[in-house]
Amino acid sequence: MVAPKIMQRLHNAALKYPEWKARHEPEWRPWLITNVMLAEMPIINMHDVLNSPDFDVRERLNEMNITEEAATRSEEAATAAGN
Repeated sequence: MVAPKIMQRLHNAALKYPEWKARHEPEWRPWLITNVMLAEMPIINMHDVLNSPDFDVRERLNEMNITEEAATRSEEAATAAGN
C-alpha cells in the first residue's frame, strides 16, 4: 500500500505548488530558460570525480527486520524535512 500513499502525497503537493511557487521566486523558471539553469550550475572538476565508487557495490543492505511502522515513520520524517 505504499504506492497509493505516495501518489496521494504527490497529488497533494502538486495542488499546493502554484501557491508555493508564487511565494518562492516566481520569476525563476530554469526549465523554460536553460541559460539561467546553466549559469547557476557549478562546473564539474573531473579531478574530483572518482574512477570507482568509494563504497562496496557488492554489499547488500539487510532490510528484513524493518517493520512497516518504522518505514512509515522514516517516510514521514523525510517528508517533514523536505517542507
